[in-house]
Amino acid sequence: MITYDYVIERKTGEGKLRRFVPTQIPTKLNNMVLIEGKNSSGKSTLLNIIAMGLFGTKNTKINPVLQSKMNSLLNSNHQKIKFSFKITSENDTIVLKSEKTDLEGNDFILKESLDGITFKPISFENFEKKYNLIYDIPNNPTERLPELLKELKEEQLQFGDKLKFFNYYLDKTSTQITSSRDPKRLEEVQNRLRGVQEQKDKIDKDLPKLDVFLDLLEKRAYIHYYCYYLNEVEKLTREKNDLQKIIEKSDTEGKKQTSKISRDKAKILRLQSSFSDGYYQVTRLLDDTLPKSDQSRFKIWKSIHPYSPENNDLDTIRLEAAYFSSKFSTEVEKMRKDPAFNDASTWERVFQSLKEFEDSGLLIPQFKVTIGEFVNLLKEESKKSSMLIQRYRMLNQIIDLLRELRTNIDELQEEQKKLQKESISDEQLSEGSVDTLYQKKYQLRQMEMDLVRITTKCNDYFQRCLSKNIDEKKLESGLYRELIKDIPMNEQLEQYLSLGEKHVIDKISELQGEITEKRGKLSGLDMLISQYERDIINLNKQKPHKFEPYLEQINDLLRKTNAMSQKLLVDYNTNLKNLIDKKVKESDLSKDSNKIKYYSEVSSYLAHRIGTFRHIDRTYKAKIVDLISGIIITDDNEIIHLSDMGTGQTQSAYILSLLNIDIKNDPRKIIAFFDEIAMMDDDSLEPISAKMKELKKQNQLLVGILVQKGNETNIRALG
Repeated sequence: MITYDYVIERKTGEGKLRRFVPTQIPTKLNNMVLIEGKNSSGKSTLLNIIAMGLFGTKNTKINPVLQSKMNSLLNSNHQKIKFSFKITSENDTIVLKSEKTDLEGNDFILKESLDGITFKPISFENFEKKYNLIYDIPNNPTERLPELLKELKEEQLQFGDKLKFFNYYLDKTSTQITSSRDPKRLEEVQNRLRGVQEQKDKIDKDLPKLDVFLDLLEKRAYIHYYCYYLNEVEKLTREKNDLQKIIEKSDTEGKKQTSKISRDKAKILRLQSSFSDGYYQVTRLLDDTLPKSDQSRFKIWKSIHPYSPENNDLDTIRLEAAYFSSKFSTEVEKMRKDPAFNDASTWERVFQSLKEFEDSGLLIPQFKVTIGEFVNLLKEESKKSSMLIQRYRMLNQIIDLLRELRTNIDELQEEQKKLQKESISDEQLSEGSVDTLYQKKYQLRQMEMDLVRITTKCNDYFQRCLSKNIDEKKLESGLYRELIKDIPMNEQLEQYLSLGEKHVIDKISELQGEITEKRGKLSGLDMLISQYERDIINLNKQKPHKFEPYLEQINDLLRKTNAMSQKLLVDYNTNLKNLIDKKVKESDLSKDSNKIKYYSEVSSYLAHRIGTFRHIDRTYKAKIVDLISGIIITDDNEIIHLSDMGTGQTQSAYILSLLNIDIKNDPRKIIAFFDEIAMMDDDSLEPISAKMKELKKQNQLLVGILVQKGNETNIRALG
């Protein structure tokens, strides 16, 4: 039974006030009823008041239009309301009583009684847990079918949140187990300790050897390059002084005619400068690389004057360059065919491609090592064969430099031939003498610049030798054999020193960095060892967790619940949002089988919610409601397009969908109000009436009121 009363005072103009009370609709109603009446007869007002008194303004599932009307009754400046109503179940076991006793304010009290005698206030949260308030206007029912999915969306989010919280609990439990005395964890820490100790032992073993080798390499290299540049300084100083004397004798004449130098002669000077630069660059590399058997030819090479080479000097260099180039090309070709070189190249490429992961601590389960440890193993293998790679690169560098030098010689000789043909007149001969002076001055400037550069190099290596505690007096003497007689030599040092100055200095820097890195790593390993030792002591002291035997299953559940919560909270939530917003197209589904399966389940869910419905002259049971295609497939596989259904029939289907609730998963008492259902005839109303009776019989429906427009007030009981 429903009993109610209300008073509404409404301002209708300046100083005008009207008072409204229920006059046309009885104040006592059956719990299941259809109300027909004219406009402004109080039908909608009744539903708004009862829904409002059951916290309807806080219920997010209620149509926003209806919420606006309820708020207008409760919170308007132009009208005031007081009301009371009581809903009693047929067996009087449940009574809901809501009252707003004062026209002022907007507070009301909802009370509940489970015996019909004792009443207690009930909060919105507790009301939501026990009662399912459904209040709707089934307007545009076809367009509003997607709104059914909002309820499914909320349920998905609720289950997703529950899974997420369960996942947090599992993660916390797993952490507690692993931080307690876990035998597997203990074994893992012990294995890690052994691995770290092995790394430390290896570094402790390798570091002294590296220190000794680096010390010998530095001493040998610094002495070698110091003596080399010292000799070059002395040689270049002599040549510069000789040239300066020649220039001083003919400087007066040269000053008068310097302006007559042609662009062709200037080009020759540039080519000669380029030649001298290339000559010195490749000479340093040849000095370190050529075997002793070729020293006689190397002496011929070094005998020429690079700053003003004669034509026969250029011919000599071209001949020797061709010889050395052929010799090194043959060696390079042999290296390419050598399996050892191919292996070295492979190790080098593999290490370089993985070098960025050198510090990674990520474990490779199959090998029981971290990625960083694996890369360091590759690094060690790469180091073993790095000398082959370095020699191969240096030989190719020498070949390239020799090729460039020969090209430079060809251009220089060609320009000299042109100059000779042009120098036939007295004026040209005179100009040639001026050119000779200009050329010699240019050579002098080049010598001075080279002397500064070479002297800087010599001083640098002198300081480096002093840093290695090499006797200063012996260094000043510049006697190479005397300086190196007490420094041991071995095959590995000889290989390094044969690589050329730049590569040797790079290797020294690389070794210094490696030693620094190993010392830093030793410090880090010592900290790890201390940490692991403390962990082992602590793990041995701890008691095993009560769930320790189930750690594997817990971790398995952890992975599964994380994946499931992500699907519910992210993937499925996005899918439903797109379906509600009508953004899903049939063409999109062919790209994703998971979405096809999901939307198929959603279609089955909607069919369950609609259940039995009427269309034209028959009653059907929905099997699939496909909102993407806009069709309903019935249980006898008949296809009905939503656009073909009459408004009253779609209203009926929509209301049925709201009432078709899975009471096993949602046992709350249903309070259902539907306003403005005028488009439904008796045939369309029949399935709704049947559904309400079914819910009432199952003791699930507390109240069911349908309201539609009629010419006369008519109250019809539905059950």
